[in-house]
Amino acid sequence: MADERDFELIEEEEEEVVTFVDEDGNEIDFDVIAVLDYKDLWYIYLSPVKPTEGFEEGDLFICRIDEDENGEELYVPVEDEALLSDLMEEFDKLVESEEDEDAASDEAE
Repeated sequence: MADERDFELIEEEEEEVVTFVDEDGNEIDFDVIAVLDYKDLWYIYLSPVKPTEGFEEGDLFICRIDEDENGEELYVPVEDEALLSDLMEEFDKLVESEEDEDAASDEAE
């Protein structure tokens, strides 16, 4: 059974930043790396803009995109290890397909 997937890698020139506030009131900026529809739920892949406690360079922070009672976007961190693993596999496939498209486009030029 094939899952229908929709996704988008955010290009560097389209870079978006999401700001979270930690428990101490500090603002932490994250670059939006990708947005992915997986099993009818949307997930956002984030990477810290600058080195941040708890994140190493290249780490991704994955959240489910939800809505609060007012219809405002809400990011819920994914904590389930099996789901995180599945989401990382989907992200890797996305990156590979983008790289394949870029390589094919370069060869066509």
